[in-house]
Amino acid sequence: MKNVEDLYPLSPMQSGLLFHSLYDPDSGYYVEQLGCLFDGRLDVAAFESAWRQLLGRHAILRTAFVWEGLDMPLQVVRRETGLPLEVSDWRALDASAREERLEAFLEADRARGFELSEAPLMRLFLFRLEEDSYRFVWTSHHLLLDGWSMALLLGELFGRYEALVRGAEAAVEPVKPYRDYIAWLQRQDSSKAEAYWRRTLAGFTAPTPLGIGRVSLGSTRQEAQYDRRQVALPADLTAGLQTFARLNRLTLGTVMQGAWALLLSRYSAEEDVVFGVTVSGRPAELAGVETMVGLFINTLPVRVHVAPGSSLLDWLRGLQEQQAELRRYEFSPLVEVQGWSEIERGQPLFESIFGFENYPLDQTLRELSGGVRVEDVRLAEKTNFPINLAIIPGHSLTLDIMYDSRRFASESVARLTGHFQTLLQAMLERPAQKLSELPMLTGRERREILGHWNETRADYPSHLCLHELFEAQARRTPEAPALVFEDERLSYIELNRRANRLAHRLRSLGVGPEVLVGIVLERSAEMVVGLLAVLKAGGAYVPLDPTYPRERLAAMLEDARPAVLLSQRQLRDALPAHAAQVVWVDADREEIEREPDHDPVNLSTPDSLAYVIYTSGSTGQPKGVLIPHRAVVNHNFAIAPAYELRPADRALQFASLSFDVAVEEIFPTWLAGACVVVRPAGALDSHRAFFDLLERERITVVNLSTPYWNELMAELARTGSSIAPSLRLAAVGGEKGLPEGFAFAQQHAGAGVRLLNVYGPTETTVTNTLYDATACGVSPEADSVPIGRPIANTEIYLLDRHLQPVPVGVGGEVYIGGDSIARGYLNRPGQTAEKFLPNPFGGERGARLYKTGDLARFHADGNMEFLGRADHQVKVRGFRIELGEIEALLSQHAGVREAVVLVREDTPGNKRVVAYVVAEDEAALSPGGLRAFIAEKLPDYMVPSAIVMLDELPLTANGKLDRRALPAPEQFTNGTTAS
Repeated sequence: MKNVEDLYPLSPMQSGLLFHSLYDPDSGYYVEQLGCLFDGRLDVAAFESAWRQLLGRHAILRTAFVWEGLDMPLQVVRRETGLPLEVSDWRALDASAREERLEAFLEADRARGFELSEAPLMRLFLFRLEEDSYRFVWTSHHLLLDGWSMALLLGELFGRYEALVRGAEAAVEPVKPYRDYIAWLQRQDSSKAEAYWRRTLAGFTAPTPLGIGRVSLGSTRQEAQYDRRQVALPADLTAGLQTFARLNRLTLGTVMQGAWALLLSRYSAEEDVVFGVTVSGRPAELAGVETMVGLFINTLPVRVHVAPGSSLLDWLRGLQEQQAELRRYEFSPLVEVQGWSEIERGQPLFESIFGFENYPLDQTLRELSGGVRVEDVRLAEKTNFPINLAIIPGHSLTLDIMYDSRRFASESVARLTGHFQTLLQAMLERPAQKLSELPMLTGRERREILGHWNETRADYPSHLCLHELFEAQARRTPEAPALVFEDERLSYIELNRRANRLAHRLRSLGVGPEVLVGIVLERSAEMVVGLLAVLKAGGAYVPLDPTYPRERLAAMLEDARPAVLLSQRQLRDALPAHAAQVVWVDADREEIEREPDHDPVNLSTPDSLAYVIYTSGSTGQPKGVLIPHRAVVNHNFAIAPAYELRPADRALQFASLSFDVAVEEIFPTWLAGACVVVRPAGALDSHRAFFDLLERERITVVNLSTPYWNELMAELARTGSSIAPSLRLAAVGGEKGLPEGFAFAQQHAGAGVRLLNVYGPTETTVTNTLYDATACGVSPEADSVPIGRPIANTEIYLLDRHLQPVPVGVGGEVYIGGDSIARGYLNRPGQTAEKFLPNPFGGERGARLYKTGDLARFHADGNMEFLGRADHQVKVRGFRIELGEIEALLSQHAGVREAVVLVREDTPGNKRVVAYVVAEDEAALSPGGLRAFIAEKLPDYMVPSAIVMLDELPLTANGKLDRRALPAPEQFTNGTTAS
């Protein structure tokens, strides 16, 4: 104890920093490294003496920290410590070698860290570069000092240095010790602080996501790597913001903090946001606090409600009042504040920190004299938060962003600074606007996202109907093969005549424009003839899959009330009650054959209804989507060239007619003069049967759901066989595509197969975007395979809840416009009005957008990445979880063939994350082993409560994953289950 001058507790901020430093001692967190260039004749002896005087005068510079064997950590002030100053001569090195050595030194010095129980917790270095040039480096631990204190010390240092050079004594004011601040802290009423923080944070249960990261919060335990970006705002914008703040009686810090809250709200799509704010921590009532040296700053949560309808100025004034109240409790330890919140233990309160610095450190250094000019000021530090924005004052405000480069790409951070600046400019120019109306995209981004990426206009025969395109092709290539089903083969002329006869029969029954005709047929050539005949008659076909449950068929018939049904006698008993006239294509064949075989006079227009396809909504009730001829004709002329369809192609008609992909399998194929091969029912008996069909019928083009395609590829891998050599193109869609799955498919399908990832809802005519994974490649580091860019005459907008476009990298809801939009929903005007909206971005009069409910984000090249459904983002026990991320990780396991993750609530109020896995070899893969695999890479709250092993995933009749058929886990054992 001979060398102990004082002993006292830590401040709240010191406690937090000590905890993080001890928890991860090799991380380099909170090691501060200030560097600058001294240009001029430096008196090294005087410089060293000045530092010794500082060391003797300021107790904090002689402070260390002890904690072992104590109820609480303490800081101990040593009476004496050595001065750790090292001087090196680098004059023999050239400029390039000096810079290389300096960078290596700085990195090694930061990695060296500090023994926190040994004082002083700082190191000083002087590297002589030229006769009158030195590089100075001051490395210290943040436990000692904040930025304000560093500026005070440097000011005093050079004052003492200048006096020593002149042989005089420096004039300094008496200094109050840091322990006075600690004593003040111990007098504060923590109960009032606790009440304030509990009230402020009530109901907030999950940290605000930043929205632009490569991975979600907590999803990686790899060490953070920090980078820095600084952007100086234009001088006129800085001056304008200062005037704006002064005229409206706001602080500049309030304005900047408001812009950050707005940006976080837009990025996260949340109106209730929380971020950290760095406060000065120097209480005004503590005499002499402004000249004290130590660590005073604190980081605390700020919760901001970003009400879209609020006016900007009223909202900013409310934010300033909120800040004033927070200042009364800014002494509160963050660890205790977190304990008073409703955030689950182990989660941080916030991911980002905002600070408005009131200590321009580089400016302080540049104003120092003593015959030395200070240049090239650099400050390096590392925190345990993913992103830290500091506003540095000056003639031009500077945005200083430190970020974890493992989480955020440099391009994303660059865009962020542009959005922040755009918001500031908008606040300045439009103070009377509502928050939701303030633009965030830069002008260039807006032109690119709304304009350039939607420049898809292409000519197509918008004056023609769908069946007219087929008739024209039949005239061009009458003898070419058009349709194959098992042993039945029809040329274009044969198919056209057969459809004409049925069309004339339908006409005789009153079928014409806007008349609905139900098609209830088993898979056959007659099924395809039927839909073509309905179009030729002028009607609109309604596919009714006979394999559907009777209850669902009854609901569809009751809703559509078709005037006529096309069916088969053997299906008579399967049909629910209805009032439609029935044409039995088998029993009535002789009568139909007596009808004329010439093309009926066309009664339809491009705006006439072509088909009604029923799709399940979020309510589970089927609703009919109304698609006009114009939409399908446009789709044909976009898809045929995109798929490079040609007369020699043989396209598999795989899907049920009730699935809109059937439209894409049939009509673009005919537009190209190619042949449609209808899949017989037995082709789904086994994967081998399907492969045999491809080879037997020399199939060149398939359009399959993602889960079924993955099953096929897994079968190829398992058996070591190959796919049909005729296959040249596979369009895959309907579920999120994983990079591993596409790479696997490319390997096992063969180099000759072009693989497309496609996307589109029924309401916008099958496919709206596509990505050529073969030509463009798929990054193995990507979260998913892009779904590409819009096809011809299609517009894609990613919008927030206020219909404002979101920037690149930020998730938004997909809205689709263009010529392939449905009319709406049959007999559902309310749902139609809700989902089909006027296009706010121009276009022809009456142009509309379809609100998909899907989430996606743009890549910098304009390609879209599918993120999932808006209703699939979940919170479990307060944790925000992206189920797709868990699925992606499971799929990386060598023993996993397929994986699906969902949240189940089999017991009300008890939500569980459950994974369903199909193994390559079930005997070699256990739920426990999978759980351990996940736990190595994901935080505990993202590890599924149960893992259910299945022989295969349940699929709908259309080959899509049937989530409702996934079984509930029968039992839970150590968090895993097998069934």
